[in-house]
Amino acid sequence: MNIGLSAVNARMAICIIALFLPYILVISTGERLDSFSAYFYTGIGPLFVGVLSLVCYLMFTMPKWIPAAILLLGVIMFPCKEWATIHNICAVLFFVASSAAIIFEKRESWMGYLMLILSPIALYDLFVSEVILVSIIATYN
Repeated sequence: MNIGLSAVNARMAICIIALFLPYILVISTGERLDSFSAYFYTGIGPLFVGVLSLVCYLMFTMPKWIPAAILLLGVIMFPCKEWATIHNICAVLFFVASSAAIIFEKRESWMGYLMLILSPIALYDLFVSEVILVSIIATYN
């Protein structure tokens, strides 16, 4: 697929912002919360939702990433306090769908397998797991 330079630049900018999002969240609030989603309820919440929306938009532009995009939209639409079950299901399935997208694209598919192998870190530290998984997704794209 031949896309223009401006689209490549936009994609790269979104991926760089997503890569640094955890650090932006922690530095701007001065605290490390239990998960990314908890930052929705801080002063940085609108920026957090904006970045997730940009990532979601980017994913909708790539056919193999559409399932992950739909699930990320679910994460955005259902905040973790008010809709915990739906939010958490969408979040877990988002990472699984992202792993599948990487594996099925066959370019650097080892990164998708790495995501699946590292996912259980979430049982010990959800925030660290999210940092690792989001970093892999952003680096891949």
